[in-house]
Amino acid sequence: MLMLLAAPLQGQVQQLADSIRADSIRADSLRADSVARRQAIQTDRYLAATARNDTRVPPLPYIGAEGPRASGARIVFTRDSMDWAMAQTLGDLVALVPGSYLWRTGWLGTAALPNYHARGATSVEYFLDGLPYVAAGPDSVSVDPSIFALSLLERVEIEPWPGSLRVYLYSRRYDRVVPRSLIGLGRGTNSLTRFQAQLEKRSVSKLSFGIAGDYYNSGKFSGSSENFYLNAQAWAQLSYVPSPKYGLVAQYVTSSPKRQDEVSRTTGSTVLGTVGGRSDLFLRGFLRKRDDGLGPGLDLTIGRTAFSSDSVNIINQDIWSVTANASWRAPTLNATASAAYRTRWTVVDLGATAGWTPSARVGVNASAVYQLLSGSRSSAWAGAQASIAPFSHVVLRGSARAGSVVQAPSIEADTAQSVFEASGSVGWDSRVLGVEVGIARTSAFSPIAYQETQLTVETIPSSQATNWFQARGRLSPTNWFWVDAWYSSAMDVVPDGQPPEHARVMGTLRSRFLRTFPSGAFDLKASLGFERWSGGTLGLGPGGSPLVLPSQMYLETLIELKIQSFVVYFSRANLLSEVPGYVPGFPVTALATTFGVRWGFLN
Repeated sequence: MLMLLAAPLQGQVQQLADSIRADSIRADSLRADSVARRQAIQTDRYLAATARNDTRVPPLPYIGAEGPRASGARIVFTRDSMDWAMAQTLGDLVALVPGSYLWRTGWLGTAALPNYHARGATSVEYFLDGLPYVAAGPDSVSVDPSIFALSLLERVEIEPWPGSLRVYLYSRRYDRVVPRSLIGLGRGTNSLTRFQAQLEKRSVSKLSFGIAGDYYNSGKFSGSSENFYLNAQAWAQLSYVPSPKYGLVAQYVTSSPKRQDEVSRTTGSTVLGTVGGRSDLFLRGFLRKRDDGLGPGLDLTIGRTAFSSDSVNIINQDIWSVTANASWRAPTLNATASAAYRTRWTVVDLGATAGWTPSARVGVNASAVYQLLSGSRSSAWAGAQASIAPFSHVVLRGSARAGSVVQAPSIEADTAQSVFEASGSVGWDSRVLGVEVGIARTSAFSPIAYQETQLTVETIPSSQATNWFQARGRLSPTNWFWVDAWYSSAMDVVPDGQPPEHARVMGTLRSRFLRTFPSGAFDLKASLGFERWSGGTLGLGPGGSPLVLPSQMYLETLIELKIQSFVVYFSRANLLSEVPGYVPGFPVTALATTFGVRWGFLN
């Protein structure tokens, strides 16, 4: 009986086991197939996204950055080097050039105006995407570079000449079809607040656009009942570039600075604030004969600069311009010519440049400028730069310019002054050590002081012909540690306007920890900056009394951590809590701190 019951029971158990096994296999099979399909879809999406990330479109060609040229003819800051430099404003970048001194009336948010070779307010010229970035508003003599946000720029090139700096600013230029975004948040001393945002989208055959904003609020300084400095800046660009050979682009840049009056602690005089809105708009069309940028090219630009303010003094300025740039480029040779008409101050502006690099050891470039100004005045000068490397690691450089220069076209009483200036240097450049020493001679000059809206120096006395000694060096014994330094000194006479001796040194530790992070996604940088100058005289203050500048030493530090495109930074200025400041009566905030994050990503 038991045997009779055991047989069917065993059969049922076997059927149940077979059913479970079949169901299990069927479930596992379905589950495995589902995972495989999802993985395949995700892989396809990843490969498609990677392909889009690598799909490039023709970027907008630069104006004013045409090469080739002599070695060292320009100091170039790319987007990465600006992010990693110890610079929070455009003025901080200019201050890195040997022979320049930044007139700071305090910390971030205050005026910061560069003076180069004691030439005063107009020693630096600015160009935005090939067009002159002219001074406008309450101070129509000099541009305050502390107002312009570095986050809106893709590239900065500084061209040093004896007695003059030419700064070329280039806005964002994206070359991928996948959208690029960036956000940034910053805080600091006195409740400093900063917000940054950016979005760019390029297309192969359709309209492309880019927008960016930078909001800065320096907070409330001691004794102030309201925010000392506010500035909201924006950049917008709309372009149609179906081919590297032709395209159209419209660009708009605006800023709304609001800076309160500042009172000197020593003289009691007041530096008037800046309130108003500035906008720069241009429409540009370009033609090129070849896809690679070689051969002839033509750019036509219509631009408008406007400034308006109705707070204290009603100011409404409009400057229209029409500019044509013709260029020709070969692998080792280039030439450009430009002609511009403007409705205010500089009526006609003509320029020409040429460069030739017959070999990797030899380079030469030349520039010429002619300007017809209002009031029957004119400026005309020509200059050349050359470099030669006769031996391995040895570089000889020289530059010279001659002509006549009107400092401030907006001041009818300002007339042309003759200049004949030259510089020469010898350098050694290797992987471990880079050293360059040279002498520059500047002509006698009567510089214009900064306007009352920014600084209290009423006049800067005329200077005699001056010989300047300049040296700069780089020591990088390893790939994770290096030191950069420069030194400048007036040799025979001591002109007013900047210290007779000035030095800057910056040591940097940087490591990517490639043994731990072989992908290179991790990057850590720590820098310590040192600035020292001897005592001098900035100029004459109220009543003709000299403004004596005491010798000073400043220390600042910067720490940045980068994980792929995510950056965390911490900066602290005036570590020694020095009181006198760059301009007497306007001290720099002691232990002034900023910190924040930036995150850029491809959508």
